[in-house]
Amino acid sequence: MSFRQASLLGPASAVIVLALGMGLALVLRRPDAVPPGAKPAPAQAEIDRLPPDKVDRVSPSRGAVPRARRAQSSADQKTLEMLRDLLLEPSGRNRKALARLLHEIAESGDADPDILAALTKALEHDEPRVRAMVAMTLARCAPTTASGLLQPLLRDPSPLVVGAAIRALGTCDVEALRQWGLPALEQGSLAPDVTAELLVVLAAHGDETAIQRVFAAAVDASDPALTAALLERVTELPGDVSTPL
Repeated sequence: MSFRQASLLGPASAVIVLALGMGLALVLRRPDAVPPGAKPAPAQAEIDRLPPDKVDRVSPSRGAVPRARRAQSSADQKTLEMLRDLLLEPSGRNRKALARLLHEIAESGDADPDILAALTKALEHDEPRVRAMVAMTLARCAPTTASGLLQPLLRDPSPLVVGAAIRALGTCDVEALRQWGLPALEQGSLAPDVTAELLVVLAAHGDETAIQRVFAAAVDASDPALTAALLERVTELPGDVSTPL
């Protein structure tokens, strides 16, 4: 109906007709309006019940989530396969590749459960270097659960692994490290390198006992091995603790 035709009606009727016409025009211009003869899009509840492959076709915005999950799952599977392969023979180039892969897993911050299971198993690897690298990786990619896995490594026969466990616990569970470390310092049963590692980590967290031991090692030459080990790590100490060294 044209404006002229509407004007032939009464004023009130004309206003109603024009308003209805404008409302209809707005509806027809809506981007989600269904064209004549087309099937309406399924309701959201119906989309939620569709399998992922159909969701991709029905709702691109919703389908992006399943696609991302599948892509992430595929990437995790490749990472897991590479990890298992490199752990079989971690020597030479493989060791460097393993170190790079573990760094990537650590940087991810949230590893897949299967990858975490493979890393946990690798803590029993024959090579100390592998156990040490895996300990550091677990502390970064699973900080809330790593402590229970790392504490047994404090009794590892390799000082390299024990030192790595100390550093790892220093990033995820300092209290557990303190409970083990302070009695061990009193007993004097640790190797100089391990003692130095423990003192540096605890001192960096402000532990008074560790700080006093660092000061003592700086002025007491009775344990030259410990003093030398601390000197190698002097840059890791807080400024106010490292000054005497």
